[in-house]
Amino acid sequence: GHATLEARHDLVKHIKPLLLRFDHLTSISLKCPRHVLSIDDSALALVAKMSPNLHKLKLKSCRAITDAGLEHFSKACPSLRKLSCSSCGFGAIGLNAIVLNCGDLEDLSVKRFKRLLENPPLDAIASGKGKLRRLSLKDVCNAQFFGTLISSAKGLRSLVLVRNPGYWDHLFTAVSGSLGELSELRCDSLHMGDTALLALSKACKKLEVLYLVKPPLSSSSSECTGHGLGALFAGCGASLKRVYLDDRRSGRLGDAGFLSMAKNCKE
Repeated sequence: GHATLEARHDLVKHIKPLLLRFDHLTSISLKCPRHVLSIDDSALALVAKMSPNLHKLKLKSCRAITDAGLEHFSKACPSLRKLSCSSCGFGAIGLNAIVLNCGDLEDLSVKRFKRLLENPPLDAIASGKGKLRRLSLKDVCNAQFFGTLISSAKGLRSLVLVRNPGYWDHLFTAVSGSLGELSELRCDSLHMGDTALLALSKACKKLEVLYLVKPPLSSSSSECTGHGLGALFAGCGASLKRVYLDDRRSGRLGDAGFLSMAKNCKE
């Protein structure tokens, strides 16, 4: 079963009786309203103790949960398969605990995450157990630190990257060799260019869904053009079934990419 709870700080006194009554839960969502003190590590520890077979956990605006709290949870609920966290207070240490201790983790979603500082390798996300099937990063500062995790996920099928700052050509080039099983790629408002598209064209032979939205015009030399798109469609066109392109009316994509799509994407 599934339960959604309002994760205010005073929820801690109600967790035990609630979970005693509903003792077969495999999915829990803990959502705290903005500008309200959330549950802390002690409440999360109680959730883990009462629901050791939890498979899915969603945390929203739980800013009082720390790295230590998430690490304790990861050891108490090693069978966790899906974690979704948004606007939370923990950082790379907590996420690494989940990645390393939850060997069956298949789905990781991180949103509005600002705790990854420019301090590698301390803030780099570890490689994990290699079972990840879906990774979603939205509004994540220094999301490139997830590169090691992506490289280790040889079975990754869905990769969603939305409004993550920084330049992505180098990362796509570095991890493309691990994306052979990828079937869905969504890049929304990323600073990436033809270098990334060329790397993807050589690796993603099973790509079925492509969603590409360019960021607003900038002075960056890294741009997606018709040349890069043409190479992508030539390399992945045999498997592509759904394509969404938006260059924000800038005309940067040109006609060459669309002609290549018409020629190579038969599905």
